[in-house]
Amino acid sequence: MHSSTPPPPDRSDSDGTVDGVEAFLDAIVAAPDERPPTSPLSDLDRPATTLLRDRWDEIPMTTRIRIVRDMAQDAEDHVERHYQRALLVACRDSDPDVRLAAFDGLWEFDSPELLRILLSEIAEEPDARVREAMATGLGRFAADSDDDLALNEVLEALFERWEGDSAIDVRRRALESLGFLSGDDIVEAIEDAYNNHSIEIRASALQAMGRQGDNRWLDACLRELRSDDPELRFEAVTALGSIGDQRTVSAIVDMTDDEDVEVALAAIAALGEVGGPMAVNRLRQLSEDQSRAVAEAAADALQEASIMANPLRPLM
Repeated sequence: MHSSTPPPPDRSDSDGTVDGVEAFLDAIVAAPDERPPTSPLSDLDRPATTLLRDRWDEIPMTTRIRIVRDMAQDAEDHVERHYQRALLVACRDSDPDVRLAAFDGLWEFDSPELLRILLSEIAEEPDARVREAMATGLGRFAADSDDDLALNEVLEALFERWEGDSAIDVRRRALESLGFLSGDDIVEAIEDAYNNHSIEIRASALQAMGRQGDNRWLDACLRELRSDDPELRFEAVTALGSIGDQRTVSAIVDMTDDEDVEVALAAIAALGEVGGPMAVNRLRQLSEDQSRAVAEAAADALQEASIMANPLRPLM
């Protein structure tokens, strides 16, 4: 005789089943303004996923947006609940606001099904905000996947958005995601973007440089530390942290006094990434700063530097 595995804490036997989904849908369709727990939509089995897909459009649009956001929040609050299959249903919603909320809720998810949706639908997606989210999602696959065939498809889709999209923010997200990949064509794209007249495009080029983690970009990043534009200084110092070259520590230390607080905080984080004695000394000074935000950022960066220096023993 086989004993059944009990459900995890705060999970009902009906969660993720046809019965649970049907009861949830019946309740929400009958009273769209009510806010029942979304847990029945977690960990869906295949029949329950099919039922949700078939009946999803019965729910009023504003309620669908709320449900998607509630699922994302519940997944954050209860890590034992997984809403990926329900959110994938919502990715195909007829309303762009629902689709956007669904893709945002899938930011930690990297299934083959999600990749298929991103690759097959980004070019046809009519809403620029959703294309942005999709380009960012492709970047996560670019950063984490070791499947060469999939990466080639991701590369092609991102280049299509970078070279041909009508919305500048979609082009930016595509370029930033390309930064996770390597190749002469990507280097050329980043160089072209860096030489663009648009501050926004240049900022994305700097972010892509950081994601490349290549010393070839040091001169450009160091140059932009002197930019009049705080967004460029922010992206440049962040990129230097990602590249992690000890020769840049002195310049990054100087940026911890930047007049823009976000740039200064980015410099503090960068020191934690690069590490080394000079960085640690500056971070120790800043950990006693009168500004709580600065002191906390420095303490976090010190912890990061300690892990870089010795994963088994934090700095004191």
